[in-house]
Amino acid sequence: MPKFIDHHVKLPTRTPEEIEMMKAFVREGKPDAFGTRILEGYFTATGGGYCVCEAPNAESVVKSHEAMGVPLDKNLVEEIAGTLT
Repeated sequence: MPKFIDHHVKLPTRTPEEIEMMKAFVREGKPDAFGTRILEGYFTATGGGYCVCEAPNAESVVKSHEAMGVPLDKNLVEEIAGTLT
């Protein structure tokens, strides 16, 4: 399954409870209705973030994020070609 990294310039404000629910979903490790599975998520000090996902394609990543109420511009989703590890 292809992997993707995406960038959120500014994430929507979430309550601590909502963040815990999102963390639980990620920890569960199951693909969502779009076939996307979030592997890693990062919050930046400036209110943005990054996600690493497995998904059939970039469009699935966008739809998955939008279903969670996190808008994502498809231009900010890139397929991962390799890693340093």
